[in-house]
Amino acid sequence: HDAHGLAPMQGPLRLSYSMVDQYERCGLCFYLRYVEKLSEGFDERLGVGNAAHRAMERFTKETAEADSEGRDLPGREWLLDIGREEVLKAWPRGEAVPAGTVEQVRAQLGLTFDGLVGASDHTIETEFDVRLGYPTPDGPHTMVAKLDRVDQSGEGYRIIDYKTGRASKKLLEPKADDRQLGIYAMAAREAFGEDVSGTAEYWVLSTGERGVIGLDDLFAKEAKLRKKIDEAVEGMLAGRYERGDRCSGPCLSVFPVG
Repeated sequence: HDAHGLAPMQGPLRLSYSMVDQYERCGLCFYLRYVEKLSEGFDERLGVGNAAHRAMERFTKETAEADSEGRDLPGREWLLDIGREEVLKAWPRGEAVPAGTVEQVRAQLGLTFDGLVGASDHTIETEFDVRLGYPTPDGPHTMVAKLDRVDQSGEGYRIIDYKTGRASKKLLEPKADDRQLGIYAMAAREAFGEDVSGTAEYWVLSTGERGVIGLDDLFAKEAKLRKKIDEAVEGMLAGRYERGDRCSGPCLSVFPVG
């Protein structure tokens, strides 16, 4: 292949935040991942993130079950122990886990427990898949969102996305036009009704901090979000796959510059 004359995608599309984000960051890497289905191989950072996500999912489910049955709630050490288990599960069979990885995940989970886990949490969903119809000028499509966790209280819903990277300003101070949380707000409305209220939050596991924004603030910018998604969809269906200006991904080896 060269970067010209690549096959356009055929609708209707099954969209997601990750898909739209990858298209906008680098169209060629998007093409390799979503059209050619090129395997990206194992990534250690992804392994760490998956282990932390899985540990939090197990911990949250066990906490909810224990609470409903009147049992003692799982504590900090239980969370750290399942973090160790999930690291070992996340690594490919026969490949040694790098030194310090288990300790890294356990440290993240410890900070998460200390800074973010509260006794008043009432979790109603974990790893919650939501599908909603997504019409565009090019035709009807489907948007799929996976919500890491949904809590409910008298003040409404709390839509939570776990982040395992560094605590950037983008995560700790999310803006009303945040694309990922905006899509998750749309998913929350689909799942819980038009009058859904509450917050969307990034939980940064590496520091035990959170970034919070109101669902109403995200809905206020929904038209802007949909316009950007519509533009990405139009490009996918037209077969426009432009290399990202700063991309250092797999597109460079498959489609060399020059």
